[in-house]
Amino acid sequence: MSENDTECRPLDGDGDGESDGDGPVSAGPVFDTASPLPISSVQEKPGIATSAASIGWLVALAMVIVLGARQWLVTTPYFALRSLRVEGASHRSRDHYAAHGDLVLGRNVLAIDLADVRRKLLAEPWVEEALVVRRLPGSIDVTVREREPAAVIALDEPYLVTASGNIFKAVEAEELVDRPVITGLTAEDLADAVGHGRELLRRALDLAAEFERGPLGDAMPLQEVHVERSGEMLLRVGTQGVALELGQGPYRHKLDVAAKVIAEVERRGGKPTALLLDGAGTSERVVVRAR
Repeated sequence: MSENDTECRPLDGDGDGESDGDGPVSAGPVFDTASPLPISSVQEKPGIATSAASIGWLVALAMVIVLGARQWLVTTPYFALRSLRVEGASHRSRDHYAAHGDLVLGRNVLAIDLADVRRKLLAEPWVEEALVVRRLPGSIDVTVREREPAAVIALDEPYLVTASGNIFKAVEAEELVDRPVITGLTAEDLADAVGHGRELLRRALDLAAEFERGPLGDAMPLQEVHVERSGEMLLRVGTQGVALELGQGPYRHKLDVAAKVIAEVERRGGKPTALLLDGAGTSERVVVRAR
C-alpha cells in the first residue's frame, strides 16, 4: 500500500473480514461512488420582478405628480404679477420698459423667463445694462442703466453718441436732446479701417466735455463742435452762436484765453461774433470779430 492510499478498517474484529464469534461481520463505512454529490441550486424569486415593476409605476406616478404640480404653479392666480417696479428709467418711461420686456400685470411670475426679459430690455438702444429680479408671490423688480448721450452727431441723419464714442441710436422726432451737435464727419469717415474718423470723433467729444467744465460752460452753452479732417476744431457757443476757431489742440489754455477775451469785449460794450485762437497755444494773440 502506498502512503497516499486510504486504509479502511472494520469497526470490530481483526481486519480479516471474519468475526471472532458467530455475530455479523462489520464491513466498515460504505461509499456510494455511483451517485454524484448533491449540488445546491438557486431558485428564481418571482418577487424581484414584481418589485421592479412597482418601482417603475412609482416613478411614473411621481413624474405625473411633479408635472401636475408645475402646471399648477405656473397657472395659479396666487403667483399672478401684481407689482412691477422699474428703476433707472429716465429717457424712456416705466410703461415703455414694461411693454418692451413683455411684463404684463396678471401674468404668472413663475412662468416669466427672467433671462428672456433681460435680453428684450437690452435690445432697447437706451439700455446699457438691466437686472430683473422675481419676488414671490407676485412682484418683479427691474433696474436699468441707461446710456447717456454726450452729443448728437450729424451724419445722414442725427444720431446719439455717448462720451466714449458709442453711436447707439437715431434721434427720434419726439426726443428732445439738449446736447451739442458734432458736424464735419461722415459715415464713411467713421467706417475708415485706419480709425482716423473715430479718433476725430473722440477728440471732438473730449473737447466738448472740456468746454462744459471750463469758465464758459455755464455762461455760453455749447451748441456745435465742427471737425475738420485735418483735426482742427471750431466751436459755436452761446445763444448767438459765437464761433471759437481753436485749430489744433491742446485746448485748455485756448478756452481760458477765450473766456478772458469775451469778458473784456463785453465789458467794453461789444458783442463778439468770432474768435480766432489758432495760435493761442503759444501766443496770447487772438483775432476778434465783434459787432
